[in-house]
Amino acid sequence: MFGNKKVLGIEIGRDDLHAVELNLIGKNRFYISRYYTAELDRSVLNEGVVVDEDAFEDAFVNMYNDAGFTARKAVFGLDNQTTILRFASFPKVDEGKQRGLVLLNAQEHIPVPVSELELDYVTVGESEDEDGSRVNVLLCAVNKKSIQRILDVTKASSLSVNAIMPSQVAYANAVLSRIDRPDFMAVRIGKKSVYHIVFENRSIAFLRYLNLNSEVISLLKAATGGETLFLSNIEAMRNDIIRNINATINYYRVQNRREVNYIYITGGSALHRYLSSDIDSELHSSVEFLRLFEPDARRGSSPPEEFDSCISLALNNN
Repeated sequence: MFGNKKVLGIEIGRDDLHAVELNLIGKNRFYISRYYTAELDRSVLNEGVVVDEDAFEDAFVNMYNDAGFTARKAVFGLDNQTTILRFASFPKVDEGKQRGLVLLNAQEHIPVPVSELELDYVTVGESEDEDGSRVNVLLCAVNKKSIQRILDVTKASSLSVNAIMPSQVAYANAVLSRIDRPDFMAVRIGKKSVYHIVFENRSIAFLRYLNLNSEVISLLKAATGGETLFLSNIEAMRNDIIRNINATINYYRVQNRREVNYIYITGGSALHRYLSSDIDSELHSSVEFLRLFEPDARRGSSPPEEFDSCISLALNNN
């Protein structure tokens, strides 16, 4: 039974914290009671790495108290490059032995010692080669020190951690809950980063994470704030976004020898009117702009779409 279960979705970005308090009232039914953003100095959090542990803990506790959060359970997402995501393929063995085989042999696909990492994986499909059946996975690794930092700050706020995961994985699950197609590409435009995820048969087949440059970050912030943008700035920003999407499509085409025919763009809604003109022909695909979540503002709060990742995280607890 759901009752009225509260959970926090908390995302740690490059130099900020985002959080929503989500009230679960049924399967995929919820409303938002509170949300909050804390911008941190680079001397505290730099590219997702905690520089000053005491200041980071203080910032986290202040965020929790200032927002008036009351949930005691949290799902954390890492929207920064402290996570390592790698595709890999392993021989298929008995189900009870598969996990051990993957974790035992993951080191050959990970560029740092796995002894320093918390390692897990998502199964994304199966394939056949001359040696037999194989299981294809997305390896997900996070530095143990980063995990410990999260555990430390949650203790200071009397929170329990239900899960810690790359935000890209939570986003992928949210996209799959909204889109019925088996094969498509999803583009998530965040405040400071972009995800490109290609799905085959409703499994992640290709993933690319990009940091937005400082100029695009500033223009996105201005557009979101309702400011009028100069035509030259619009064109530069538009060209940068479309160029990167096309680059991902080309990488995917070379690697997987398949085409991308459908693209769904989420986030960055303030930019949609600048992007929409002729974008289908420029990307050689059918393009649709989509808001992942529409929280019920009559019952709770309706946070801006930059909090959609936090909602995705909280729903991964469902």
